[in-house]
Amino acid sequence: MMQPLGMLAIVGALALAGCSSGEAPLIAGGPTPTQAIDAMLGNTRILESQSVVIVRDRVKLDATDCAKHPNSVVTCRVRLYSIGRGWSAPSMGRFTETGGQWSFDF
Repeated sequence: MMQPLGMLAIVGALALAGCSSGEAPLIAGGPTPTQAIDAMLGNTRILESQSVVIVRDRVKLDATDCAKHPNSVVTCRVRLYSIGRGWSAPSMGRFTETGGQWSFDF
């Protein structure tokens, strides 16, 4: 009786170990929502247009129509939500990964 339970416990532990606790990317091979937000807030054009201080933990991302291109660039229609400012206008933008870091350009 112990062997089946022991095997079940081992299989369960292996299944849990195989699960990723991280975020799913916006599209396969693209940035996660957190990486996308960081990349967008790293763009000086976005920060220059902000007259309100942004609390990074309270920023939400809406990304639609994402596509991964052969040159590894990911394009999406994006908009950000921040407390005190509300939703930004939707814009097409591109995410590019360089050295493990994502950047965002319009």
